[in-house]
Amino acid sequence: MLAIGLVGSIARGDVWRGSDLDIEVIVRGDRPFKVCLKEKEVGVDFAYFSETQGDRLPYDVVPVYDPHQIIEEILKKRDLDMLRLKMINNSMEQASRNLMKAKASLDSNQTYSCLSYTHQAAEEMATAFTLSMREAPSHRRAISQLELAMRKIGKPTLFEEYLTLYNMRQNLEKAAFFYKELKTGYREIWDHLKEKGIGHVCISRESTFQLFFRNRIEPIYRHDKRNFIWFAFHEFPFILLDFFKLEDYLDGQIFPEADLNKMPVCHWVNRYRAILGTMPLAQAPTIYQRAQNIMGELRKIKSAN
Repeated sequence: MLAIGLVGSIARGDVWRGSDLDIEVIVRGDRPFKVCLKEKEVGVDFAYFSETQGDRLPYDVVPVYDPHQIIEEILKKRDLDMLRLKMINNSMEQASRNLMKAKASLDSNQTYSCLSYTHQAAEEMATAFTLSMREAPSHRRAISQLELAMRKIGKPTLFEEYLTLYNMRQNLEKAAFFYKELKTGYREIWDHLKEKGIGHVCISRESTFQLFFRNRIEPIYRHDKRNFIWFAFHEFPFILLDFFKLEDYLDGQIFPEADLNKMPVCHWVNRYRAILGTMPLAQAPTIYQRAQNIMGELRKIKSAN
């Protein structure tokens, strides 16, 4: 072990009930990047970087053990403004790609796919907006952070328009339904997650579903149900793409005319359908157009800054 850094809400001093420990470890040699999730009294994420992968360290890393000044040297060479701009551009490019997929799905009368890709675009737009206002994006508190960023530029109407992409006003009354679907869905796939991991992420053997949900999901629901509803809309496609690799063998269609009578993917897909079913499906063209309008506003804000 060469160095240890800390990132995330604790590193920023933005501690909340759901804060986990995000520990970045630089090790000798040239080994693949890997993240290990461990559930104890709090969730702990150990991210392992080889000494040749220093440029992959998160932008907000804070060194806590750095005897060889490896992290300090990486930070000295960084231009945070340029790095932030690169992250904004990457998010905007991904948002644009997802909006193109949403339009193609809409033209093919694939309403669920249209809404799913629109939401995936909206996720990237929230990240870009938040970074543009020099706030820290968060996957578990995305709405709270976006609201803070929007407040900085005096755009409450734009923020309310963003919330309509998730039918937020009506879906707040269904928060318990979102909670049940996500909790039951995760319980159904937990053993598979522990066995296979999620992309480059593995879950420690001693971690249980109960601890995982208590540490990482439950606090979102208790903190701000808007964040939880947003999180549920994004957690389902994240698992579909990163764990089940559904898009890989279904030709880019999340909801194709295909046989999904397989365990456990069919349950997860059906629960995601139920989540998307809380949207006004007939208004998919309007929701897509709103996302396009928000993307236009984001481009203006980026140009102004």
